[in-house]
Amino acid sequence: MVLKLSNSIVEIKPAVNQVECHPYNNQGEMMKFLESNGMKLIGYSPFGNPGRPWKGTAKDGANNEVPSLLAHPTIKAIAQKHSRDVGNILLRYQIQRKNIVLTKSINPDRIKEIEHYIT
Repeated sequence: MVLKLSNSIVEIKPAVNQVECHPYNNQGEMMKFLESNGMKLIGYSPFGNPGRPWKGTAKDGANNEVPSLLAHPTIKAIAQKHSRDVGNILLRYQIQRKNIVLTKSINPDRIKEIEHYIT
């Protein structure tokens, strides 16, 4: 992946870049590029994305040898160790990496859970 930001291309430098970001797709190279250019990463799908072909997350059941992030044994162990929910651990992972995190739900109960994760 070749990324370049040139003042001759853009008049106003972007402040953020919004990309899918979670432990299976951690965007490490993108984060380095953005940081070196004074920009921030906005990560969506912090719990993984079942519509994407990441191992263990395909909707068709393919790649089930790797668990979804919400069922990942390592993440579950970290959550248990700290008396937290798995979702809380996944959000904290992004926040500690200094990423802006986007979550989405139309379900009122899930919205309350998300609010609980970040408090």
